Amino acid sequence: MINIGSSNFIIALPEIYLIIVAFLILLVGLFTRAADNSTKILLFNRLSSLNIIAIVFSFILVYAIGDVYVETFHNLYIISPIVFLFKLVIIFFFLVIVILARVYLIDRGINQFEYIVVMLFFLVGNLLMLSANDFIAFYVSLELTTICSYVLMFMDRKDVPSIQAGIKYFLLGVLGTAFLLYGISLVYGYTGLTNFTEIRTSLSGGAQNWVLLIGLVMILVGVGFKLSLVPFHMWTPDVYKGVNKFVLLLLSIISKFSILFITIRILWEPFGGIIDQWQQIIILLIIVSALIGFIVAIYQTNIKSFIAYSSIANMSYMLMVALSPSTVAIKNLIIFSLAYGVALIGFVGTLMMLKKDNQPITSIYDLKGLSKNYPYLAFILSTFLVSMAGLPITAGFFGKILVLYSVFLSKFYLLGALVALLTVVMMYFYLKVIKIMYFDSFEDDSISFYASKSNFLAKFTLGALFAFSILFVIFLVPLGRFLEVVVYLL
Repeated sequence: MINIGSSNFIIALPEIYLIIVAFLILLVGLFTRAADNSTKILLFNRLSSLNIIAIVFSFILVYAIGDVYVETFHNLYIISPIVFLFKLVIIFFFLVIVILARVYLIDRGINQFEYIVVMLFFLVGNLLMLSANDFIAFYVSLELTTICSYVLMFMDRKDVPSIQAGIKYFLLGVLGTAFLLYGISLVYGYTGLTNFTEIRTSLSGGAQNWVLLIGLVMILVGVGFKLSLVPFHMWTPDVYKGVNKFVLLLLSIISKFSILFITIRILWEPFGGIIDQWQQIIILLIIVSALIGFIVAIYQTNIKSFIAYSSIANMSYMLMVALSPSTVAIKNLIIFSLAYGVALIGFVGTLMMLKKDNQPITSIYDLKGLSKNYPYLAFILSTFLVSMAGLPITAGFFGKILVLYSVFLSKFYLLGALVALLTVVMMYFYLKVIKIMYFDSFEDDSISFYASKSNFLAKFTLGALFAFSILFVIFLVPLGRFLEVVVYLL
């Protein structure tokens, strides 16, 4: 173990760097006078470019620190090979989302420089949460992330559905936080500890105390709200339907992946010694979430509602990895995260560039005639849908196969078979959308596409995501070798 004292800030340099950049952008915005809306847009564009460069540099910093194992700040903050991989995934997805959303946000009238500042603090909260090695640090970083989510929703003041979604998210977020805090307090009451490493040592011989078990259940209920696991998913369809597509991606990819990753760490590290007592709870959450998510999703016509139920279903897919701690499970989780995240971001990112009657695309039936007007966009959308469905050759196929392999390797045969069957059932929706784009008749050519030069970077990024999804087999071998070198359990 590398011994770095609590006064050494080098290990937390990516987060510190992003905080400094956020304050610099805030100062630039405060002292730059914008006389009219065009000046505000110009300032927003320039600060967005600075934001993208800052995110790229933070990725480089995380990679430069590497896959070391370090506990610092009195063991509140940790870097390990698993955390290293999780951070790379989150920063990569955040960068792609910000690139795709820049022109989209300006078109919606969201051109305040404060929006960029809140984005960066949102990213900082997620990175701190991934490195949390104590329940107190976990809770504080989770609240930073959640508060930034509220602000991003409420800043779109002209959009009434977004305000309503923010209120619903706030109220049910408070409920989830209450369960989480109650669970943490019960665990502390039994062990007298909040540090993950110390709790793991304390529970290494197992525990049967009902206070500890209730505390663990309450913690799982709290993260269940955040992950939209059934039966704690009631907020998800309404909130996703109300927010803009940028916030939708932040909630469905960045927030959920971060919370899922830290949940897996919590189950494996502090509570690894009582795996027999939480395994059955996780299996139950997986089964009910998969059933509701996969089945209800196929009846949706609103795209955002579909993404809500799809995310519920795919969280159950990813949560299966938690059932058996192993290096194979972590590697396959990373691969599936990349495959699913790229497909979902590519799908929503493509929709960001489209309008119907000068309004955002909301329904799957708005895509009628897309293959005639924009055949290349229809093909790209179809590829992302096929990858989300998990059909052969695409990234989603390999991701789902590898996760199921981990489940079968852990001898959860019935669970794996059930989820695989539900995946096949859900393919109906993806194929239905493709059928609408290619075969349904349409009466007008009202679908429009952003063709501005300022959107070149977003178009290039979409092309890269498309190539990754359809040529994933080429990337699979080098990615697997990289993960084999990095991944080992704590």
